[in-house]
This record gives sequence, structure tokens and C-alpha cells, in this order.
Amino acid sequence: MKKIFYLTIITVLLIITGCAKKGTVLNGAGLKQEVPKIFQPVSDYKNGVDLTVENIRKENGNTILELSLNNHQYDLSQMDAVSRTTLKGIRPADYKVINSGSGHHVQSEIIFPGDLSGELIFGLGDELTFKLNI
Repeated sequence: MKKIFYLTIITVLLIITGCAKKGTVLNGAGLKQEVPKIFQPVSDYKNGVDLTVENIRKENGNTILELSLNNHQYDLSQMDAVSRTTLKGIRPADYKVINSGSGHHVQSEIIFPGDLSGELIFGLGDELTFKLNI
């Protein structure tokens, strides 16, 4: 009798804890569904400039990085952010300044073709090259 009781308890626990692996949930239809990962912003600092990758989105076969750049020395809105920038060795398809406060506080998006992650080299000049792993 004790064996049946313990086997029942173990079976119930296995059913409760073993139905879904970490990172999945059951939707209303009882099907497993992946839980999207929450991106944690990453930052780097060079020569008075803070660069933060605020978010990463994957849309239409592209990887879109939402960036913020802050400083009190350079007009960052006028710098070339495309020719010296790569993500996992791939050059960006587009770069857009979304918001700029006198060029010292810039919010922007940089778009890369493909579903990418890895080393981001973000170059604004010889002295302003940032390296982040995303």
C-alpha cells in the first residue's frame, strides 16, 4: 500500500515538473510554446562616450539593434556608423538616428541582414570603436 502511495506521489510530481522544459509554457490549447528571452542591455565606454545596446529585435529576416549613445564631447548624429560597424562580421544594411539631443544624446537603430548574434564592433572613428558580445 505504501508503495502505491509513493508511486502515485512521484508520478504526480513528475507530471507537474516534467511537462515542460525550462523556457517553454503550455498555451491554452495545451501545446508547448517557447517563452521569448528578455534582452539585458549591454554597454561599453570609450573616450567619454557611453554606448548601450538597449534591445534586439528580429524582424523580416533582419536583426535590429536599438542603441543609445551619450557624451558631452562629440556630435554623434553626424558620425558614420555604418562603414566601421559589423555584427558577427556582417556589415549593416541601414542605420537610422531616431532621436538626437544636440548630437550628444542619440537614440538610433542599426539593421543587419540575417538572424545574427555574436561580436558587435560599432565604429564611429579611430578612437571610438566599441566591442560588445550580444
